[in-house]
Amino acid sequence: MNAKKTSSEQLLVFMVRNQHQQSFVHWPLHVTIVPWFSVATDLEIKLDDALTTLAKNRQRIQAVIDHTETWGNHIVEVIAPNQQLHNFHLDVLMMLNQHNFVIHNAKYTGEVYRPHVTRQQEGSVHIGDILELHSFALIKQNKNVKTGEMVKTIVKEYELL
Repeated sequence: MNAKKTSSEQLLVFMVRNQHQQSFVHWPLHVTIVPWFSVATDLEIKLDDALTTLAKNRQRIQAVIDHTETWGNHIVEVIAPNQQLHNFHLDVLMMLNQHNFVIHNAKYTGEVYRPHVTRQQEGSVHIGDILELHSFALIKQNKNVKTGEMVKTIVKEYELL
């Protein structure tokens, strides 16, 4: 009998603050690099290897908060145009594509990617703030069967040069 190969939902983000919990229900401040994608359990090592290689070849990114917008029910602080951040996003997309990891909703990726920080319960960033993006995190999401809440857990953080 073959073991079932299950998959999990994962995404990549830059955490905005250095101090954050390993697991959380409510998002801390973050900048999404790519939205949720499925990863089969047997491909997690392949993903980790690719992300490790990517991190080793990228420098830290400095980004500036440019302005505030309302997107649906969310207030977001939009990051000023930043070629280094946009190129990093495109490189991650290309790596995911090369390894056949499929993003569930790629509507806001690629050329239309607009990096931002959504206001959260813990607070927000402000216009003119400089964000030092020195590492990114792989996040996995699982449902808490007792509460029904979606718990996000940092699988690993990858340091940029």
